This record gives sequence, C-alpha cells and structure tokens, in this order.
Amino acid sequence: MIKDLSGLLRALPTPEPDSELRGRIVASRAAGTRVILPTGDKQIDWGFGIRVAVGIAAAVLLAVNIFPRGRDNQEGLASSANAFWWASEAVAQEPGGKRYVASYPLAELDRTRLSAGQWVFQSRVIIDGFTTDTITGDTLAITAGDYGGKGVWQIANRWGSRYFVSRDTLTVDRETWRPLRRAVAERRLQRPGEAPRAFEFPASGSIGPLLLASVPAGYTGSQLQPFMGPGLGLIHYLYRLPVLQTLPIRDGWRGSVYVTWAWRDANPIPLDARVVGRESQTVPAGTFDCWKVELQVPSNKAKTIAWISTDRHWVVRLQEQLRDGALEKVLVAATPPAP
Repeated sequence: MIKDLSGLLRALPTPEPDSELRGRIVASRAAGTRVILPTGDKQIDWGFGIRVAVGIAAAVLLAVNIFPRGRDNQEGLASSANAFWWASEAVAQEPGGKRYVASYPLAELDRTRLSAGQWVFQSRVIIDGFTTDTITGDTLAITAGDYGGKGVWQIANRWGSRYFVSRDTLTVDRETWRPLRRAVAERRLQRPGEAPRAFEFPASGSIGPLLLASVPAGYTGSQLQPFMGPGLGLIHYLYRLPVLQTLPIRDGWRGSVYVTWAWRDANPIPLDARVVGRESQTVPAGTFDCWKVELQVPSNKAKTIAWISTDRHWVVRLQEQLRDGALEKVLVAATPPAP
C-alpha cells in the first residue's frame, strides 16, 4: 500500500518554476541569504487538505475492517460502512449532527425490473476535464438460485480501483428481495483453503428489500454529518445499482429511500433521487436515451448523477462530482438473457 501511495504521489503533476528561479536560488546561496519562494495569488485551502486526510484515514479504516486478520464476526460489515458514513470517527470525533428526513415521498421499487444478467463498468478519473486514469472491471452479476429451499437472487458485486478490489455476494429472497445472506468482501489475495466470511440476516428487524431500511411513520430523522454524500464507493458497497435499476422513475419523478448496511436497527441514511431531464449517452456499450437522475443526501449539496436508460432501466453512467473533476463509471458491456 505504501509503495502504491508513493507511486501515486510521484505521478502527480507539478508546476514548472519560473526560468529565473533557479538562478535566484543559486545566487542567494552564494550570498548566504534566503529566497522567499512565490506563493501565487491563491491562498492555501487547509480545509480541503484536512478533508483529504480524513478521507485517506477513512479508507484505511475501511481496508482494516473489510480485511480483518484472524477474526470472523458480523461487526466488520457495519464497521467498514461506518468508515464511509462517519468519516469524523477517523479523527476521534463523536458522530452526530442535525437530524434529517427524506426530502421526497418514499419510493416503492418496481419488482418487474430486476432480472438475471451481468453488467460490466469502466472506472474513470477526470481532472480538469481530462481523463487521467481508466480501469475496466467493476461487475454486477445477478443470477437465480436456491438457498435454504427458497428461490433467491444471488447478486455478485465486484468493484474497486487499480489499487483496491472488493468482492462480495448478497443473497435475497426472489419474491420479497429481503436479504438472507451476505458473503462479506473477500481478500484480494485469498489464503489457500480460506472461505469468504458470511453471515445470515435475521428474520426480524427494520431492514427491507436490497439493504433498504424501513422507517416508522412519523420518523424524526437520522443524524447526519454535513460532509456525507452518495459517493460511488458507497453506491457499490451498499448495492445501490440494483436499486437504481428498479426505481419507478419517469419524466419529472422524484422519490427517496433510506439506506442501511446492517442487520440491526441502525441510523438509516435518507437518499434523495430526482429526474432532471433526458439525455443521450454514448458509452462503450452503445448509445442510450437516458433519464438524468440526481442523487443527494439531504445534509449535503454534493450530488452524484446517474444516467438510466429509458428502455431497459440499465445504469449507463454514474458520475460523482468532485471539486476539480469527477469520478465516473460507464457501462462497457451487458449480457442479460434474451427477451
């Protein structure tokens, strides 16, 4: 990991110095004086630096929790998701914040839109309008199966980057979509004879279909930190792609869901979605007429955009907006069964 980080730092672009700067430094050394290096017109944004440091710390916590050594328990799953939601824990702060509820009416998933198939995505990093890195490999595969005498959907999820890969499988009841079992993320390099960690979901609790949470009438809200947002990593980790495929979207539609990650009653996160128009999208898998859908957490103005095809409701493109660029996932190939 240290070597990977070192390589990334060396690959960062650096500004070219003024042609006279080296001469001034050499002359100052000869004279025994100091040269104050130019700082430019912009002030240093320490807040941004702190947020980056917190994000790195949260990623380290995630890796530690997903890949524990010699430990097999159910707490790792909630802890690793906690690192995403509660980045303040990385700097030993108490998770808190104001309470927020969903901005729109709760959405009912369209159960006719979930079907067997495989969707392969390419990840892109875009900085200042230029694509700086691409990797193809994120895969969502849905297959019909049997588990404990029940008909189920097995949803295999592979996602990550050039430096981190996560694999796990969620098994849900084919009729209700209620989670039954999750095989927690495997190690990137699995030890010989080692099986992936897995746990069973209890029959009771507030967890709903596809890891969505059910909240009671008159729900007073969830405590959210202001920096929470619907990042691409979170969308993959919490199986939001099948949810996006099955939202009852149409022109002008808006709705919300509550996101959870645990089998227990937790602090669910409201995720708002609204259709802001239609756009044609050309990606490696082809050209699609799409709904453009904005995803947002009520406590934060940050948005992730999803382009969902109007015919088959495939997620064609995802874009997480960053300060100076974006992270993207684009559809490369899809192999659903023939209609």
